[in-house]
Amino acid sequence: MGERVTKFYDTKGDGIILRVHLQPRAKKNEIVGIHGDSIKIRLKAPPVDGKANEEARRFLAKVLGIKRQQVILKTGTTSRSKSFLIKDVDLNTIEKKLGPMVGPLP
Repeated sequence: MGERVTKFYDTKGDGIILRVHLQPRAKKNEIVGIHGDSIKIRLKAPPVDGKANEEARRFLAKVLGIKRQQVILKTGTTSRSKSFLIKDVDLNTIEKKLGPMVGPLP
């Protein structure tokens, strides 16, 4: 019996919406798995003045191998639960880059 992986993304015309749960003030930036219907990311940045949001954009861009401008915060500016639009990226890229960190995508 395999572990059930929750769908943490939705496809959109010009990209993918990723649901993310952020944990600021961590020891290092890392993806640690699934948190409910989101991927959980720990970030070194504090949750003040948008620093964690910007760090999340940079980190996701680095992990996905894309430009930071392709990662757009859509919801959750002041919340730990956020959604990011990953522009001009297909699901195969998301699966290839994030799959090893969170398990097989549904």
